[in-house]
Amino acid sequence: MATIPAATQLSPISGDITTPATAAASAMTFANNGRVLLAISSGATPATLTITTPKVVPVVPGVSLTVQDPTVSIAATSNYLLGPFDTSIFNDANGEVAIAFSATTSIVVQAYTMPLVG
Repeated sequence: MATIPAATQLSPISGDITTPATAAASAMTFANNGRVLLAISSGATPATLTITTPKVVPVVPGVSLTVQDPTVSIAATSNYLLGPFDTSIFNDANGEVAIAFSATTSIVVQAYTMPLVG
């Protein structure tokens, strides 16, 4: 499983972000503190992105529901900004979010951390 590099800290007033630079792999993870945004740019190949949700919700004693993994259709030649990702829903035991791409040709990703405001 590939790891997306540590999230780049955004400035409270900066609107300039780096073009995503990490080539997508079929399975990836990134560290998440609840303020992470994931930028995705696609080339000519569309894909489906699946975000793993390890969250299980207890309903009654002995009965639980697993939260369904959301998917995002990544269109060809498009840019996306996803997140933030709630830590109680998306983080695994290591404090990371796991994602999977159905195709990886010409798809690049970058993680950003939103600044604390206030």
